[in-house]
Amino acid sequence: QTRVLQLLHAHQEVTMRLVEAIQSWRSGLTRPYPFHWQGVNYLRKVLSDCEAIDACDLRTVLPLRLSLYPLCSNITSLALFAEGDPGPNPAKIPHSSQSRSKSNRSATPAEKELRARIVDAEKAIFEETTLQAKVMRDLDAISAAGYFVPLLNLPTII
Repeated sequence: QTRVLQLLHAHQEVTMRLVEAIQSWRSGLTRPYPFHWQGVNYLRKVLSDCEAIDACDLRTVLPLRLSLYPLCSNITSLALFAEGDPGPNPAKIPHSSQSRSKSNRSATPAEKELRARIVDAEKAIFEETTLQAKVMRDLDAISAAGYFVPLLNLPTII
């Protein structure tokens, strides 16, 4: 069980960083073009993979609801299972009789920032289909008007 949670944490961190990298890559483009990996929009692939995992037999053992939370934002204690960490240390987990539970304590600024990044990455994944439809409508309209659409955003050259 601990290994599965470690893998989920790794999935969360890597996918969040990939979404942020795609957003950074897009900042140099004239529009938020899709990032294709092996001919498929990567952000759409993340969601379709999560939907496939939710539909398989694994869901009966581990009901993750990845199609709703592709970066596992619904599992708030996932950071306890960072790679290299053998799992939650009983000494780290407060007992209700000794102190407040983790869910009742205030999150640190770093935890709040990480949570916001995870939620933002999930939002970007969910908005990708709508975003790409808008990009295609814009490109169609520009093309229909007879204009050329540059790919790179180079305001100092143009």
